Amino acid sequence: MRQPPLLLVGLLLTALSSLLSGSDAQPELLASWSGAEDGEQFGIDLAIGGDANGNGRADLAVGASTNDAGGENAGKVSIFFGRATPQATPDLELVGAAGSFFGSAVAWAGDINGDGFDDLLVGAYRDDDAGTNAGKAYIFLGGDPMDDIPDLVLLGEAEGDYFGREVSGAGDLNGDMVADFAIGAPRTLNGTVYVYFGGDPPDGAADLVIPGLAEDDRFGAAIAGVGNADEIPGDDLLVGAPRASTTHLWQGEVYLFSGGDALDALPDWTVRNDDAGAQLGTSVAGAGDVNGDGAADLVAGAPYRNVGIDVDAGAAYLFYGGALLDTSADLVIEGSGAEENLGQSVAGCGDVTANGYGHLLVGAPGFDGMRLDIGKIVLIPGGDPPQQNDFLEFYGEESSDQYGFDVAGGAPGALHSFTGDPHPDIAAGAWGHGIGGKCYLYGLPGGSGHIDDGDPGGSPTPGTAEPGAYAVRLLAQPNPGSRFTLELLPRRTTGRTGALWHQAEDRLAHPDADMRGIEILILAPDGAALRRIPSATLSEGTLGCTWDGSDSHGWPMPSGAYFAVATRDGRLLAGRRLMLIR
Repeated sequence: MRQPPLLLVGLLLTALSSLLSGSDAQPELLASWSGAEDGEQFGIDLAIGGDANGNGRADLAVGASTNDAGGENAGKVSIFFGRATPQATPDLELVGAAGSFFGSAVAWAGDINGDGFDDLLVGAYRDDDAGTNAGKAYIFLGGDPMDDIPDLVLLGEAEGDYFGREVSGAGDLNGDMVADFAIGAPRTLNGTVYVYFGGDPPDGAADLVIPGLAEDDRFGAAIAGVGNADEIPGDDLLVGAPRASTTHLWQGEVYLFSGGDALDALPDWTVRNDDAGAQLGTSVAGAGDVNGDGAADLVAGAPYRNVGIDVDAGAAYLFYGGALLDTSADLVIEGSGAEENLGQSVAGCGDVTANGYGHLLVGAPGFDGMRLDIGKIVLIPGGDPPQQNDFLEFYGEESSDQYGFDVAGGAPGALHSFTGDPHPDIAAGAWGHGIGGKCYLYGLPGGSGHIDDGDPGGSPTPGTAEPGAYAVRLLAQPNPGSRFTLELLPRRTTGRTGALWHQAEDRLAHPDADMRGIEILILAPDGAALRRIPSATLSEGTLGCTWDGSDSHGWPMPSGAYFAVATRDGRLLAGRRLMLIR
């Protein structure tokens, strides 16, 4: 095979490094959906990562707690099953009872009945069946097909409990190899968390009841199964009490309950904020392995912490897990302006950018930017340690969007995404956007199309690209047997709304004229050219080819990282890192 000149290979690697570490390698908007009903708060809570229909892709559940389909403020949850190309309408809609705020909390619980399908938890904290605002929680078992009939309904114990204000999968707390789950009732006297062990079938009797430590702590306002953070056998449970006031009024506290034989109602680890009113524990999450030491890490938000003179700027705190788990934060992310409320939401989201570490996602719904309360989310790629200059920010579109009020990521360590590529996707909600709210799905460019359902909001500013000036993106669709379908998709920037660039697919009428001379090379990590692959027109406006994991001699290449690059006249057009697994 004719090898590219060494100078060209060097230039390609330099350009590829820049491309993969710059904006082209960042997660992109894969899809967005808008609430259609006025004031329904679509996107108030989100969950991504469960596989309810068993197709190997992560599913997305979106709550709209004030939707009126079942009566005034009944609430609704829309489920979008993962697929290579997101579709504009939900695959399944779950509707609550009038006044219950069904969908104010949603979570994938894992497979709690052992049938091979992941199951969904939905909270309705304003339900009155057991007393005014006693609350209710529902379990919808996954299946093929999954249906809209609840398989288990759990009730709060007394008026005003707000049972179901928070729901969470808990991992395997008792070591029986079946997923467990937890439900919070933060308005009991001290706040209460109810833990339920999975089984076939799951039952409605709590296996462990954990009360808060002091009156009005709002214990159970945030709950997360975090995996094994303390290296004691058994998964662990993280719980927030944002109004705990041990040393300062509403400083907030976070508690870890160690699973396995040690599981009981007494916290095994406690961390508190030193700032009055910070409300640490408003949000908590398992962060996966952010620093690569093999232990699960923890993250908690304090959205009302003051940062310097900026009141309620907010902060999020990362704690590295391990046998020596301590209460000193290993990374602190702070808000950048007053009333930004950074830390209102936090999530671990797996290796979104393919850098080999777990990542963090933090929402700041009060961020102003160019518009009041437009909101933002911060994606923190992991590292040893994570680097501040690697942080990525995404912004809302309109004033009062409250973008980032909730964020969601695939389960830490998950190897699948909504679109089926090996890197988990992330989601963000903007319940104040437009008439009914909006949800956004982001991921690495892969075998996915782009859909945008509903009003994008605002008046787009004309794009800067001249007619006929196209950026070429390389998509990689992994096939069974370590085969990759590589597609070159021309895209043109069409407009800008607020701080977000929106791209629309624009097929070329005469692809041969515009894409003539493009070559696809497969490179080893050291830059050695392994193979030049002929490309062919797949459809109007696209080129494509398939790499079967072999070199130019037909010899199979070992598992590892490779690069596919598209070039023309020695100029790099696009690049994509490929993971070959044998």
